[in-house]
Amino acid sequence: VIRSEVGRFSLAGELREFHSYHRKQSGSRVVEELPSQNFGSLEDYIAFLEKDVQVPAFNERINGGAQYMRLMYEVETFVRFSDIDEAVKQKSVLQAFGVSMGSVTWADVVVKLLNHDAHLPLQHHL
Repeated sequence: VIRSEVGRFSLAGELREFHSYHRKQSGSRVVEELPSQNFGSLEDYIAFLEKDVQVPAFNERINGGAQYMRLMYEVETFVRFSDIDEAVKQKSVLQAFGVSMGSVTWADVVVKLLNHDAHLPLQHHL
């Protein structure tokens, strides 16, 4: 049995450590630290993950692959809060059709709108 006592964190401890490190490193770059404005603080988000989402092994101090799998669970939860904050306007749809040598499908338009209106705001969260 291989055991390691190094780098073991509970999810709450890991998130607090991550946010502390991130604040020190971000400098003047504006980054959203929480997945939604509905969370007033990091502690509210941590309580949501523990009580509502019930992330597996939330309170366990783990590392390695188990820690990675738990992180993926939390990242999926974080990303599910991503959405388009503003109403899509007719002008945006018409501009998304753009000028093309071939035909532009509605699927192409939706991809362009999501890339602009959802992907860019998500980058501010990450």
